[in-house]
Amino acid sequence: MLVIFAWVRATEGSAIQAVMLGALVFVVTMMAWNLLALGGFAVLHMVHLLRRERFAKAAWLRLAKIASIASGVAIGLHAVLYLLTGYDAPASFVRALATQRAIALPDRTWALCAGLDPLYFLLAAGLPLLPLLAWSLRDARGWPFVSRSGPALAWLGVATILLIDVSGLLRAETARVWLFLQPFVVVPAALALSRVGRAQRATVFVLQWLILVVLVARVPFIEP
Repeated sequence: MLVIFAWVRATEGSAIQAVMLGALVFVVTMMAWNLLALGGFAVLHMVHLLRRERFAKAAWLRLAKIASIASGVAIGLHAVLYLLTGYDAPASFVRALATQRAIALPDRTWALCAGLDPLYFLLAAGLPLLPLLAWSLRDARGWPFVSRSGPALAWLGVATILLIDVSGLLRAETARVWLFLQPFVVVPAALALSRVGRAQRATVFVLQWLILVVLVARVPFIEP
């Protein structure tokens, strides 16, 4: 989530935010390589900004500068870590890709996962949030913490989820593997929930609780 904040702020032209973004990218790649999938959001957001600014040369230069600073900081920190500890980030990334291919079971086909992965992901977030998310998108007031591009960010977040889904890079077990994408769903839905009455909010919470009870009771690998 902090990576998204830093990226959005950095694209406004802040070199300091770009440095922070690079440091955050370094930190997240020390945790899990699948977080690099957030680059899909960055690409979609860049396209949105360029289109909004009519692909002006100044916009291209600003975004190129921000991307260069952030990339340079992240790569530089990994280089320092390598010199100090011998940790080889590129080799770790290649190994992670090989492991991902190794655990890709034959029954986890692209077509099957592309259809079921979003459902599994939404099940983890809570299916009652789906109509709230739809309302937030329709109302065009999702993610208002960025005044100029707030409504677009809600749509770009959902587009990022769909992009990762159809790419087939992170298949199956999306309740866990796509956990870092949950804010794209939960934040707009929570904003919509804050604008309804107490009775409606209580209904959503009860439904969420009932789904949790069903999961604990019916999912084999969850021990109550």
